[in-house]
Amino acid sequence: MNIGIFDTGNGGLFVEKLLQKAFLDHKFIRVADPANAPYGSRSNTEIVQLSDIAIQPLLANCQIIVIACNTVTAVAIDKLREKYPNTRFVGYEPMMKPATQNSQSKHLTVLATVATLRNSQVFKQLSTSDNYQVDYTDTTNWARLIDQDDVDSIDLAEVEASYRAGSDSILIGCTHYIALIDRLTHLMPNATIYEPTPAIINVIRRQVDELQQ
Repeated sequence: MNIGIFDTGNGGLFVEKLLQKAFLDHKFIRVADPANAPYGSRSNTEIVQLSDIAIQPLLANCQIIVIACNTVTAVAIDKLREKYPNTRFVGYEPMMKPATQNSQSKHLTVLATVATLRNSQVFKQLSTSDNYQVDYTDTTNWARLIDQDDVDSIDLAEVEASYRAGSDSILIGCTHYIALIDRLTHLMPNATIYEPTPAIINVIRRQVDELQQ
């Protein structure tokens, strides 16, 4: 089966490598939109329009399309599902539930784009909770630097400061930031990093089983 992957830039590449290990019998077709990337600071209208255009090459050949972008998932996935009801869209959502359930310090660090934070319902709920301290790191230009293979120049001082202040959970809210996991693990060895690809794999397995019945 062909499975599509869409992200604005290299986030989709990182996701594809992880998914290929779990689905050896399936072919992944990946598209990106580097000319308009990153989407994180764009308006919702732009994000929906650009995403719709970008996925067109996947629609004819892929029954399942993975939206390997937290920003597009938060802003556009519902509209894409409405417009293309015969395609199954699998989106990337931050792993808020396990992070909040497992955190001992009730102190979390979130790494996400402006658009994701603006539109994600789970982040909105967390922001209004009195039960957790949440640090939102300034990730401006992170996606752009990662697309330029300049991962090491990203300043993680804010993340490290959050960890030293008691955060025990780091939520990856952008697939580009998968590229930072090794650095984050080294800087914050006792923190748990939540990245949703393992959960996405389970969702895709269910979708594939249903389509093959």
